[in-house]
Amino acid sequence: WGMKNGKHSWRMRIGEKNVFYLGVAAKPLSTFEYSVSESQFFLLCGGCTQTTGGAVYNRNLSALKGHDIVEFELDCDHHTLMIRNVRTGDYGLISNLPAVEYFAYVCMVGEGHRVEIIQ
Repeated sequence: WGMKNGKHSWRMRIGEKNVFYLGVAAKPLSTFEYSVSESQFFLLCGGCTQTTGGAVYNRNLSALKGHDIVEFELDCDHHTLMIRNVRTGDYGLISNLPAVEYFAYVCMVGEGHRVEIIQ
């Protein structure tokens, strides 16, 4: 399910408990790689951001809440990822992504967290 060219979009619904990281990764990541990999580009559900590899952020995404629907728009040709909270309209934009194949990325810490891909 890798994405390398063109535009791609998908939506996820956050479960009752919040998920921590949402975004894309440049390769599938194991449980042990999520905190150290330079192949991940994501926004934290609390509104903060993190990246490696020179990507640049616009930090307009506010904290997500349980049951929020999050919309993703990955533009591989322009090297951007937009993550938008459908409820509030707030969004975060990651630009200057490297030109590689990407995979949807969700990282949950602790028990009882879930996310549902709805589109």
